[in-house]
Amino acid sequence: MPASPKYKVGKANNSSSDRRSPDQRTPDRRPPEQRSSNQRPDRLGSRPIRRIAAAISAAAIVAMLVALAVFLPKCSDERPDPADFQHATVDYVIDGDTIDVVLPSEDGNARTARVRLVGIDAPESANHDTSKNTPEGTEATEYLRSILPAGTDVYLQTDVTDIDKYDRLLRYVWLELPENPDDASELALKMLNARIVADGYADTLYYEPDVRYADEFEKLKKRAVSEGAGVSRLWK
Repeated sequence: MPASPKYKVGKANNSSSDRRSPDQRTPDRRPPEQRSSNQRPDRLGSRPIRRIAAAISAAAIVAMLVALAVFLPKCSDERPDPADFQHATVDYVIDGDTIDVVLPSEDGNARTARVRLVGIDAPESANHDTSKNTPEGTEATEYLRSILPAGTDVYLQTDVTDIDKYDRLLRYVWLELPENPDDASELALKMLNARIVADGYADTLYYEPDVRYADEFEKLKKRAVSEGAGVSRLWK
């Protein structure tokens, strides 16, 4: 009987080299492109896909920055410049569309100025020709006096023309400084000219080029007439 083969027992071989024959090694099932570089499988996808994803992310960031650069200045532009509004204090209500105000001055000496509210026309109540004065004019004047007692703070806004032929300041009168002076809801609540029209105590009246709020005033007038507000029955 042939002798049993003898095996030499030795220490385990910790060398990283693999001495098995090529036929005994575990087959390498990686794709050819990975086998050639001995790199680990890419868990996130191939390099081209990763490059595309990175490019998309970069493009998204750039787009967001551009949008912010465009949007933020727009937001800031919507806020009114305080220099566009002049603070004044009501002294006296003349009639339904004319008031006297006290204006501060740089030398500390206040002065009084007469203000004609732009874009509106209330019935007469203080005309030198008393035949032109009407009960509706008196009603409009009393309405305005109820809103503007002496000492009320207001803010004057100019359209284009500064004064009229009677040396009256032509102004929009705000009861509060608006966040956005072109916002219709703020206009109706905070601008005195608009409120008088909305409540039916003045008709609309425009002289070019002072027509900044003409469209909104017309909408308010139409609603006042339809609701029969104030004395709007006069201009149906």
